[in-house]
Amino acid sequence: MAEQTIQTHRPACIFVLGMHRSGTSAVTRVLNLLGAELGEPLMPSSKDNPAGFWEHMEAVDIHETLLAELGMSWDDVRELPKAWMDSEPGRKAVARATTLMKGEWARGLSSIKDPRLCRFVPLWSEACANADVDARYLIVLRNPQEVVRSLSARNAMPAAVADLLWVRYVGDALTATADQRRSIMHYVELLDDWPAVMKRVE
Repeated sequence: MAEQTIQTHRPACIFVLGMHRSGTSAVTRVLNLLGAELGEPLMPSSKDNPAGFWEHMEAVDIHETLLAELGMSWDDVRELPKAWMDSEPGRKAVARATTLMKGEWARGLSSIKDPRLCRFVPLWSEACANADVDARYLIVLRNPQEVVRSLSARNAMPAAVADLLWVRYVGDALTATADQRRSIMHYVELLDDWPAVMKRVE
């Protein structure tokens, strides 16, 4: 693995976007092994993800706090409120994200992963612009039926809700990155031939 590294010519951050239970943890770990810094502290592993989540706890807290202040949660299938970026919670979240980008990932190549990123691409695009860091987006897709089964097992979530949540997360990610620098991969590609898919992503 040391023979392959991801090259960048200026500070850049790869945001790994994907619905919960879609393999984003594995993808982020591969990016890390290829040279992308993940920062600290990272969320500890758990019974349902023993290999680790590879999620920066401050980034996760920014998302959780913002969702709570908007009266929502991670499993909310509703659209975000109109003009949420210009609301007081939205501006506070941008300020926190900007501080994080300037302090944690101001040099070299980094990566941030959290499924909630799918819903908050504009937040991080603005934070990166404020910190003079290139924002790049990697969307990870997994068969939605597999995602639904996994969520049903972990969260006892009804299949219909899990289906809607998959559409919401993936739809938000695709829409928000349509005019951004992005790459799209399927989780099964990582399992089948990780060097080939990561070369394409690079």
